[in-house]
Amino acid sequence: MGEPIAGHSVGSFLRVVMLMLGIFFYFLLVACIPRSDDIDNTPSNHWTHRYRNGLYLSASGSGVIEGCALLLMILVLFGVNRSQALKYTGIILMILYSCGILLDAIGLGIIADETWNWYHSDGDTAYQSKMVGLLIGEVCISIAGLLVLLPDFGVLQGKVGHILRAVVLMLGIFFYFLLVACIPRSKRIDHYKHHDDYRTGLYLSTAGSGIIEGCAVLLLFIVILLEFSNTTCMRYVGLALVVIYFIGALLNMIGVGMMTHESWDWNHYPLSDSSYRSEMVGTLMGEALIATAGVFVLLPDFGYLY
Repeated sequence: MGEPIAGHSVGSFLRVVMLMLGIFFYFLLVACIPRSDDIDNTPSNHWTHRYRNGLYLSASGSGVIEGCALLLMILVLFGVNRSQALKYTGIILMILYSCGILLDAIGLGIIADETWNWYHSDGDTAYQSKMVGLLIGEVCISIAGLLVLLPDFGVLQGKVGHILRAVVLMLGIFFYFLLVACIPRSKRIDHYKHHDDYRTGLYLSTAGSGIIEGCAVLLLFIVILLEFSNTTCMRYVGLALVVIYFIGALLNMIGVGMMTHESWDWNHYPLSDSSYRSEMVGTLMGEALIATAGVFVLLPDFGYLY
């Protein structure tokens, strides 16, 4: 393979760009903007004090994550080893990024704890599933972004680093697409009996996210097994799962796109229209990029895109 940017192979370049852009769009458009908007729409009183604090922490952490993700991606692709100043700048950004992860995790934990038994229009189990999935998924995926960048700083460059990156990212994808995408969207299908296009989008997204999370955990097992028994049969099974995974990602992207198009001009209480649209666009771009990045992280185990 050629080395297009700052000594990166094509595979390394795609892994960094896909994952960090996915993290940037997701944490900006799905986490930071809607949660900031929710702060303004939540009255300040004794009953909502902890909930608002959770929103503040999560919105702040998300803002730090998306800002540092974009800067780190640019820095790593430009080449952190060009000078000591760039390397130390990268280390500082990674520390800030880690602080953002901690703030977001604490904030989401407070939000989940505070709202666990509230009444939610799509059913308590769907809401609770979504909150647990957001907490685990956001933390794992953002940590995976950090792990993907570490080899450029001379850390976790061998097999241990590769396995760790694969485990953290695929577990994040599994929990996110199972608990945030598949379960809540499947429960919303019956609520939209008079919106055929939106229901079709929900069906497609539910099916696609179900395929993604199922293939993600199977691919993770295969990648781990390949470290002990690297057989041709195992690699072909893995490649077949990669193809199915891509089909799931495509179905989910089409489904979320249909949902976004159909509901663009609806009234979206308690979020403002602009906040809802931000969330839907971020969901579309973030889910597509992060799901694709998961495959690019695993492809070297099957002999492609080192």
